[in-house]
Amino acid sequence: MFFIDHSQSILFLVLAVCALCLTLLLCIFLYHLILAARDLRIATELARTQLTQLKDLLDRIKSGFGLFGLILPMLKDLLGQAKDFLGEQTLKKSSKKTSSK
Repeated sequence: MFFIDHSQSILFLVLAVCALCLTLLLCIFLYHLILAARDLRIATELARTQLTQLKDLLDRIKSGFGLFGLILPMLKDLLGQAKDFLGEQTLKKSSKKTSSK
């Protein structure tokens, strides 16, 4: 009888240690689960703000294309005229140098 009482006490002690370890592992798992959920929420908010900023940028670009579409042909003509003018000036200078030699 004495041996049975001691083995039952040892069994309860082992069961208590196992329950303590199981509780500790469960707490660690829940802690990491909470941290993962927090990081996911932060990443979601960051993605949402970046997508909002990207949408605002695209809206500004779309609204700017109307003005840009009017200015672009004018700039193209202006650059073409400047190229022609500079080409004529270099031809005049080169023809003056060859004629003076």
